[in-house]
Amino acid sequence: MKKEHIVDQIKDEGKSIIIDQVKGFVREGISQILIGSGLSLTLKSLGAMVLGSSEHPPFLIKKRRSRFLIEDPDFAVQQYSAEKPISPHIPYVELANFSKLLAKGKKPTIELQIKRDKFQLRRWENEETDWLVDSALGALKQENRVTRDSAVVRVSEVRPTKEGCILVIQEARYKDQAMSNLILDFDELPNGQKSDATIRAQLLKEYGSKLPPLHDDRLVNSLGCAVLVFYELEGKLVPLQVMRSVDTAVFNGGGWHCTASGAAEWPKDPGSTEDSFQAYIEDDIYRELRDEVGFPPGSVKLELVGICRELMRGGKPQLFFIGFSEQAPEKIAKQMEAARLEQIRARNEVKFAEPVEVLRHPYLHEARSFKDKDHLEASALKLGFTAEATACLYYFFDMMNAAEHEFERRQM
Repeated sequence: MKKEHIVDQIKDEGKSIIIDQVKGFVREGISQILIGSGLSLTLKSLGAMVLGSSEHPPFLIKKRRSRFLIEDPDFAVQQYSAEKPISPHIPYVELANFSKLLAKGKKPTIELQIKRDKFQLRRWENEETDWLVDSALGALKQENRVTRDSAVVRVSEVRPTKEGCILVIQEARYKDQAMSNLILDFDELPNGQKSDATIRAQLLKEYGSKLPPLHDDRLVNSLGCAVLVFYELEGKLVPLQVMRSVDTAVFNGGGWHCTASGAAEWPKDPGSTEDSFQAYIEDDIYRELRDEVGFPPGSVKLELVGICRELMRGGKPQLFFIGFSEQAPEKIAKQMEAARLEQIRARNEVKFAEPVEVLRHPYLHEARSFKDKDHLEASALKLGFTAEATACLYYFFDMMNAAEHEFERRQM
């Protein structure tokens, strides 16, 4: 009988694969986490690294900069030194953590408070900053990084409750992202000089080393969602991490990414949409999993583990989900390739189609093309993990640690 809740498996007297792996991961450190079918990293040491070590995770991509955004975790942590990141070098500030709640077999209760008027992005009083905003939007369009202007979910407040939280949300436009959180470091003046009036510089001048409040209406603070799905291979849990394409607006320099991510889109027909977290947010995430990596409805079970603000994008709110699929690796690989080819077909047929976000994924089913596991591991670590992917791993370990502690408590 299929369990309705992923933690129900943990409660099943330690017989499920998940708790078997947790016991090995946390207590003995002898099991390994696999990326693709060949890459292995010892989970215990990796878990310790992402759960609070002051050392750099060896896989975290560092010192990357585009014209629009400095995607350097260390830079972000230093700029917002008054904030406490989830781990010393992982650039996310936690608003809510549901690991312990999930370990007790409960799902967090996420309530929505919906503002019915549409969000209007406020312009900057500084004329040079305002000019940079328009110039950056034009540059993003020229590079085909903004190909649509769909309705997205803005979050202006997160209020914790006893067993969840309340999200205050409002309809905004994707273009608002491209005029605020995604261009914080754009500094190009028409004379070839660099400006010191970037959005980030203006915000730091106003708020010091703290993040601006979510309700600051010069930032859209659109809700991001990141999902890391695990499947089973040879008795081990395998994270399905993908290679990010250069066509996406952020995290586009290659490297290992989470299974799927993106801005939560506002319902196309809000009048007939139930005012619930599932209808407004979760359904959109399942659609993203289907479109980006080919998971059909019902093939993945998701759990919301954490809510954060991302330092690199000026405090943009982010939901982190961990998912589990019972599908065979071969089937997952075929679905991923079919989804990628469908994205290519759509882009060729429609002028402003969605970008192809995921590169072809050879490691899932062609690991034998590498000499050995060490060679594959070195290759993947050289490419590195995006900050979102690293945060997803953080929450996976955090959830599993909480599950292990709860399991041990019940055995006493």
